[in-house]
Amino acid sequence: MTFRYLLLPALFLSSCAYVQTHRNVEESFYCYEGYSIPKDFSLYRAGDTYYVAVQQQTLKKHFSNVHDAVMFTDYQETTFRPEGTPGRTMYIPLSAGTATVLQREDGYASPAVLRDELQQHQGEAVAHLSHASGPLPLRAHIAESAQPDDTMIVGKPQPDYLTVSQKALTQADKVIVDWPGTVLYNCMLPVAAPFRFFYEFFTDDNQ
Repeated sequence: MTFRYLLLPALFLSSCAYVQTHRNVEESFYCYEGYSIPKDFSLYRAGDTYYVAVQQQTLKKHFSNVHDAVMFTDYQETTFRPEGTPGRTMYIPLSAGTATVLQREDGYASPAVLRDELQQHQGEAVAHLSHASGPLPLRAHIAESAQPDDTMIVGKPQPDYLTVSQKALTQADKVIVDWPGTVLYNCMLPVAAPFRFFYEFFTDDNQ
């Protein structure tokens, strides 16, 4: 009974900050077959269509163990991490407009925008190009990637379901680890917040 009352506040605190290790437990059973965009990617043209060369890649989805968007303003809810070595080279279509910008000296592109466009066309990826020209010169300024998964093109998860035992393990982690952890974390916030404030204050002053 005491344990039940201890966990009850976690339901009310979950909108502020909460522990979510069960999400990583759940994601440990999945893998995502996708692609990675090399930092020095290549652009090709076959007929009237442009293509970007990418690498087949197995990805794992990862959540922050603690969700706290107040204390950690640079918090990113999810990231995709490559598993193993990249596979074979594939070619994903790119719009003529974007391809033209990439070839202009006054052009500009960001990895995130490029990824989002290729993400939309990943289903059209091909292993070989017929009568292609390239690699074409890339004269545009390519911004540095701000996030670790800005170059990850994510496909559908495999498998697309969990077994009963896997679901039970995920729920057990939520009850045993996440709910008590959420209560403890929120109880510690009033003590930890001033330390983080002064740390960031003096760090910003020294930059």
